[in-house]
Amino acid sequence: MNWRAPIAAVALALAGCSAAPTVPVRVTAEPVPAQCAMQCTTGCLPADPPQWTGDPADPATWDRLQADVIDPLQVTAETCDAARHACVQCLRRLERVGLICGVKEDCQ
Repeated sequence: MNWRAPIAAVALALAGCSAAPTVPVRVTAEPVPAQCAMQCTTGCLPADPPQWTGDPADPATWDRLQADVIDPLQVTAETCDAARHACVQCLRRLERVGLICGVKEDCQ
């Protein structure tokens, strides 16, 4: 009696019963409105920053440097700093509720 034939038939039958390969399913979540200020995505420097104009040899030109250039840029920098602080607070709120990570604590 040939016993190899039944073993081969059983092996072929079992091969057909193996589990199908699993395909990972990509889960996409609906976007969550962040409600952060628009300053978070805009640049800090004005499109046309104040320019120092005048004759470098004229002392009056140097006297106007503070009022014409430095003061406006300082106001811009302070406004930008306040906006960035608001952005950080917004991102920390999103992190606190578990929507994002990596702002205050590392992602795990």
